[in-house]
Amino acid sequence: MKVMGLILSNSKNKLLLGVVLCLLPFLFFSCSKLPFSKKDKSVVVNVKKTEKVYAGPSRPAVITDFRESAAEYGLKGIKATNFYAVDFDNDFNTDLVYLPSHYSPPEFLRFNPSSLRFEKLTYNPFPELIRASFLVFADLDKDGLQDILVGTLNQKTELTKSPLKLYRAYKRGDRIYYAKIQNNPIKSIEPTSSVVFFDYDLDGHLDLYIANWFDNSGKVPEPKPDRLLKGEGFNFKDVSWLLKNEWKFSNSAKRYVNASPVFGATVCDLDQNGYPDILASVSSGYKNKLWMNISRPGGQGRSFQDYGSESGFAEDSDGKLIPRGGGNSFYSACADYNNDGIMDLVVGELSHSYDPEIRDRSAFLTGSRFQFPPKFIRTEYHKDDGSGVWNQGDRRGVFLDFDMDGREDLLVDNSGFPPSSRLILFRQEENHAFIDMSSTLGLDIMNPSGTVVLDVNRDGKVDILSGQSKIRNSLIDDRVYLFLNNTRKNGAKTVKFYLQGKKSNTQGIGALLVLKTDKNVYRRYIQSVYGPLPSQSEAGAQFSLINEKIKSFNVRWPFVRNEKGRKAVQLTRKYNLNSFSLKDHSEFTLCENGKILSGRKNCL
Repeated sequence: MKVMGLILSNSKNKLLLGVVLCLLPFLFFSCSKLPFSKKDKSVVVNVKKTEKVYAGPSRPAVITDFRESAAEYGLKGIKATNFYAVDFDNDFNTDLVYLPSHYSPPEFLRFNPSSLRFEKLTYNPFPELIRASFLVFADLDKDGLQDILVGTLNQKTELTKSPLKLYRAYKRGDRIYYAKIQNNPIKSIEPTSSVVFFDYDLDGHLDLYIANWFDNSGKVPEPKPDRLLKGEGFNFKDVSWLLKNEWKFSNSAKRYVNASPVFGATVCDLDQNGYPDILASVSSGYKNKLWMNISRPGGQGRSFQDYGSESGFAEDSDGKLIPRGGGNSFYSACADYNNDGIMDLVVGELSHSYDPEIRDRSAFLTGSRFQFPPKFIRTEYHKDDGSGVWNQGDRRGVFLDFDMDGREDLLVDNSGFPPSSRLILFRQEENHAFIDMSSTLGLDIMNPSGTVVLDVNRDGKVDILSGQSKIRNSLIDDRVYLFLNNTRKNGAKTVKFYLQGKKSNTQGIGALLVLKTDKNVYRRYIQSVYGPLPSQSEAGAQFSLINEKIKSFNVRWPFVRNEKGRKAVQLTRKYNLNSFSLKDHSEFTLCENGKILSGRKNCL
């Protein structure tokens, strides 16, 4: 009303108003484009198309040791957040299964050795349409085919919430199928973020650890306790009471007081006594848990006790000062990276520049002693870009020896905060320092997701397969990257071993390989899958030898033999490689009975 009064205040303004009202139609239409004109034409509005965000490497590679080859191997046009590099049809070629998004039906790609390409199955191997947050492949019934566990995080974004589901693999001709197992491991719907198959009591049957995150079904998010299930084939019995105090319930508080929001689970034999331990990576400032596998009093089986605080795995020294002084942990990965005979860890954290100093950062945890319980020296790191405002989300880590110098390197999915969150490849130097080489090698793609390692062309050089996530930027032109490793071997010979158990589990999950040369002692622990909403790297264990002579090679299988009149002993085999001439790259199958087969094949 005030503006209108100004316009009508005098006669000149009245005249001006009339002129403006008369001209208004001509401001929007020309005479030839009026709706009633016989020469009517549609109004063409040119809208600029929103450009996609380039999410590839930040710059061309300075060192061209990797070549992007997704299209060459039949992966062009694929979008994926999780990968499973598994031989699902048991033809001794590594196939691929992937999830297009964080909650979606899986897609199966069989590797064709003739065309050297991955080819999509033309049928649905499941009896129904399934959607999953993650998958886990393992041979539960020891028939040589890997069965599938289907998991759902069961948050608000999943349309259909469901408990864990098991599917048995079988073949009809050359086709693979999966039959649903009616007796699910658990009946209740829980916020399951990670699961790992392992044999905690070494009876030859795979057991199951179930990591649970926040239950958001109520008014307030509530952590749910983890579960331990004893397995025998497809039958599982809940023995969660073996996790000391995990299921302690307070009637006054009406909650499980020791439950923590676990986002990733890992299995590793940290004290190298043969019995696998469990690492629970916990979010929201809660302390990480280190479940050490110990003997129950009187030798009555096994149980688990949390030694996170004693070992230094729970949180850093500053975090001990307050109740929620831990980190926002995503994953833990295990390896003897410095070849000193003690198992080491790396932990991945979600951290920000504005976090208090007591908040945990991603770190290398170097094992410092052989005694029980294990203890670690923590070396934290963060990717400060110098801007003063940074975010880091290390969601997944994989140990590998990409340059074949005999030292384990580390591949990290730093994701979720584009454009600065990118794939990291740490190369381990001779002094055991880790240097970020990802930008120099042209690998630092934006928002990496579900990264796995495999040897797609079986030349002994570890290749890298990664997808992308649209988290915090829907304009990312997400795609799959397959980085083929063309690094020079510089005289190194690579040897890859595939395990095949009989009394122990088929894949040798939990086995420890110890290879001694005249220069070093190398250890490889066979893990299944690990971390949050896990992916799965290719099976097998690889060693790189540079002018080294093998002195001995032992495998401690995940199985305890009960011999009459003697104390139960773990099954350990010595393998003599002297009768084999090592090539530039060699592959062997290690049979549980002590035989060595050249190539990847079935033990008779």
